[in-house]
Amino acid sequence: MSMKLSDSTDLEQIITELDNLLSDGYIKQRDYIHQYNIKSKQEGFSLDQFLEEKNNELNDWYGEVVLVLHGKFAEKYHLFHFMKQKRTAMSIIGVPEKLGGIIITFESHLFALEDIILRLVERRNLAVRREIAEKEYQADILYQITFSEHTRIIKLNNIQLANPKSDSKAMNFFEYVYPLANTPIEVSKIEEVAGLDLANNIQDILRDLGFIGAIRQVFFPVATKKKVLFINPVTKKYALDNDLPVIDFSKLTRQNET
Repeated sequence: MSMKLSDSTDLEQIITELDNLLSDGYIKQRDYIHQYNIKSKQEGFSLDQFLEEKNNELNDWYGEVVLVLHGKFAEKYHLFHFMKQKRTAMSIIGVPEKLGGIIITFESHLFALEDIILRLVERRNLAVRREIAEKEYQADILYQITFSEHTRIIKLNNIQLANPKSDSKAMNFFEYVYPLANTPIEVSKIEEVAGLDLANNIQDILRDLGFIGAIRQVFFPVATKKKVLFINPVTKKYALDNDLPVIDFSKLTRQNET
């Protein structure tokens, strides 16, 4: 199955495969002249047979690289970059022209593969940095609201906050606000899209959703007749910068137990 070039573990696996093919290719290509010098002196040596043998080696190696590039990536740039290298007829001192052409062709594909690997290493390094940043961000999260459209359960740090009724005013309100976290929303826009009359009911709706006291202050710092702002998730830095109150989870747990 082909993949996007984004996951560092997948990229590392591909880079390793291509590195092995690159090393194998360089060993084969560098040995061509040495093998020719030895075999050409042997009785019964056939240049045509030798060229066919070396050409088949090149084609087999080429096919392995194409198989990796074609089979692993959703992005085809690297495959095209590798395949566009052209066969070149070029003389190398001490070997027949046709053998020189095979050697140079092999070399051009090796250079192309080396360039691809270098680019993938850069992508791998970028992916690693992104993954580290994401882990650091996740570790910095202090409070987070999660919501399941299937069960209609709203949770705060995996503790149930509310389970509003389907198609209720509170449920329709939250379904609209949840995906628009960290963006100020005009109440009139919510009313227009969700078909609700909210201006005089915002606080009641938030109460029905479990956003009361410190929880409301943390997640809905703005909840007026005109505008609503839902913050999610809440990082430690954001909480510190905005002097947010501490949420008492023991009280929340006791409420769920009753």
